[in-house]
Amino acid sequence: MKLKIKTRLYVCLYCFTLTLFSSCYDDKGGLVDIKNDNLTNNKKIIIGERSGNINLFLEESNEDNFLVLEGDMLIPKSSVNVLKVYNVNEFKFEGIDDDIAYFKKQYSAKTTKFRSAINSNILSGAELWEGRWVYFAFNNKNNFDKEQYATIFKAICHWANKTNMRFKIVPANSHLKKITIFKKSKGCSCSVGSGNGNMNLSLTCDFQSIVHEIGHAVGFGHEHQRPKRDHYLTNFHTDKDYQFIKEGMDRLGENGKAIVAILKANLSKENVYDDSLPFDYNSVMLYGSWPRNHLVLRDFLKRNNLPVYTRLNGELIERPVYGLTSIDISKTYAAYQ
Repeated sequence: MKLKIKTRLYVCLYCFTLTLFSSCYDDKGGLVDIKNDNLTNNKKIIIGERSGNINLFLEESNEDNFLVLEGDMLIPKSSVNVLKVYNVNEFKFEGIDDDIAYFKKQYSAKTTKFRSAINSNILSGAELWEGRWVYFAFNNKNNFDKEQYATIFKAICHWANKTNMRFKIVPANSHLKKITIFKKSKGCSCSVGSGNGNMNLSLTCDFQSIVHEIGHAVGFGHEHQRPKRDHYLTNFHTDKDYQFIKEGMDRLGENGKAIVAILKANLSKENVYDDSLPFDYNSVMLYGSWPRNHLVLRDFLKRNNLPVYTRLNGELIERPVYGLTSIDISKTYAAYQ
């Protein structure tokens, strides 16, 4: 117990010192950055099987070791059974539902249990950190200025203060399983659960974003992807809406087909080990009703009153900006007993 307290005090005292250089941003948002200049012919949409679940993944490039799930979760390619591949600019959106239904008939969800993950809504297929220790390393901490560096530590300190998780920064060449933090030009993303993964952070990643990405590192998926979401969220886009969005984006000089394909991939459901825990509208793991980074798409959807989803009563969902909620904390304790 004394070791746990000393560890948290160390992280938080260090964090407090760094916070002198930091500030928090009130950034409301939603989906992954899918700007048109980011959609190259190298990107691919993949239907893949992982832990018995059929999902849509985005492949950024052939050189990467990870596929992107739900916009900002990095999944090792080695853990995904690739079933079908589409070039993002040749993607036939109208046929994706039939393809997914075909593959779902051939697979049933596996329930591989990693320790106490069965008591929480940890993402299916994610493994817990041994002893509740999460290890981070910086690929090159000099790539981050003082304010960014302080914000990262502030987010880690927030998790250490609010939950039973323990965190340690280790050298990049450490033999321990760890999440390596990289500075990127755009977007925020992180590997899910224990293992040698990456956290990619850019200038758009504020305190709330980093707390969110640490949630992925701990093992959580998105609140809006939980199987029970239809009891709490509604007004998801229909095929007619997607066709309207595609045509609108094309008229505005954007890659409508690719934007729609990635939008749909970002809103797919994902299995969790236990979905009985309360749904949380204020969870740090929930997106807002409007896209965050693609301003052209966000403005188009707002003009046409087409949020990506709403509460059951039709109210819009704003992205929370105050970190972990009591339910987020309870879910963490349930997973890491």
